[in-house]
Amino acid sequence: MEQAASKVSDLVLRRIRRDIQGWTQTLKQGSSALGDHSARAANELEYSSRVWIDVQGEIEKLLAGTDKLTLAKLDQALALMPPERAILRYHLERLTEEYSKVCMNSSEQVVEAFKKAEAAIDAGEFESGLNLIDSLLRLDPKYYPALMLKAVTLMRSERGRAESIRLFDRALQQPPEVFTDRYRAITIELLALAHQYDSEPRNAIKTLRRIRSLGISDASVDYNIARNYAKAGQLPEATTALFEAFNQRSLLLSLALVDRDFSSVRRAVMEKLEEESELHGERVVQLIKQGRQILRLATDLQIDKRDRAITRGTSSLEEMDKLLDDGCYSVYRDILIKKMPGWVNTVPKTIEKKINDYNAEKIDEIRKHNESVVQSYLKKRSTFLGVGIPLWGLLSAFVFMLAVSNGSGTTAAMISSALTLLIGIIPLNAVNSHLRKSYAEKQITADQVPDFRKEADSLTGLKNSMVGILRESGVGVRKPA
Repeated sequence: MEQAASKVSDLVLRRIRRDIQGWTQTLKQGSSALGDHSARAANELEYSSRVWIDVQGEIEKLLAGTDKLTLAKLDQALALMPPERAILRYHLERLTEEYSKVCMNSSEQVVEAFKKAEAAIDAGEFESGLNLIDSLLRLDPKYYPALMLKAVTLMRSERGRAESIRLFDRALQQPPEVFTDRYRAITIELLALAHQYDSEPRNAIKTLRRIRSLGISDASVDYNIARNYAKAGQLPEATTALFEAFNQRSLLLSLALVDRDFSSVRRAVMEKLEEESELHGERVVQLIKQGRQILRLATDLQIDKRDRAITRGTSSLEEMDKLLDDGCYSVYRDILIKKMPGWVNTVPKTIEKKINDYNAEKIDEIRKHNESVVQSYLKKRSTFLGVGIPLWGLLSAFVFMLAVSNGSGTTAAMISSALTLLIGIIPLNAVNSHLRKSYAEKQITADQVPDFRKEADSLTGLKNSMVGILRESGVGVRKPA
């Protein structure tokens, strides 16, 4: 079974590689053809052709050399794949532990028969594999893995397609009891594809819309809804569904511009592309301009090198600015949806914190300075009084003794001594006033404390403006504090 799983993984990878390389070549050809008609569309195709190659590399890293897939890793790969992925998704789901458990949910006889049927079909022995499935379905008519395997095997054959549709319907009515919505979504995608193969686009649309009722939002599903609208001749609906897909995954726009199924709506898509590209481009340019103003505040206050988040924010903004050289819808949407919201939620907040920290630091320094000045004043005043008062008291006593020795009466001597003490108040007050004035001059007053309210208000205004632009673009960001 492990060897069979490895073969399935390799086959899926080869198919993905072939599909993406085919798309990439078509995109490059389309870019050359559109160069004289629409610079924005040509830029879109040229840019996307490079990105799809990178996407292929990411998918290969996720899937290469693995016999088992976790649901998380599988979902990562699905989000990267081109929209025509239903059959490939089914085969990848077979490599998960969860699907293995679903396969074990029957009698031992049914499970063993299914393993043999699965191995036969994987080896290309379709007749014997289908015969085994028919026999086990007589034992367990609701066995989901067998219904799906037979339906997928028959769906590409015009003769077997009607039966494959019936089998998918049966599987949809009896999905597994675990991860029910997930397996319903897989079945719906395959059923819609069978209707598409059967040239029944309206049935495909109706089927795909059932995925939305599961609360699942998927750009590939919207893209395929748009494709079937186009095939059904419902052009406004096709255009609307396409841009619903693009808003979730802008890279799909490039495929729609070269996909033959969208030839009937290509002009409308091009017009919409021009309009949206101009609008989003203006918004991105404005956001980058305001981002630079925010960073300039940090530079002016000399706090731009105090935090790595600010340094990274500067580098990130420069990278976004360089991306504008590609000048296309996907780049603008990528900046608006993936890059700028994180920047707006982190960099201004970091700068605001640094401003507050810097302000608090300066206020604390001033407080400590003023406390030191006060302590110095009190110490000098205490020293002066501790020396001056006893000395002047001795002088007053000396005057008293001198008056007594000169024959003055005791009363007269006391009056002379008291006058001497009173006279001493004058130099004491003069020295104390001098010390107090010196202390006041050395203190830092409130009007000398740094005031960053203007900068803080400017920062808040710029951030609020950026948040508003992002929300106009349909991007959710945290409400500014």
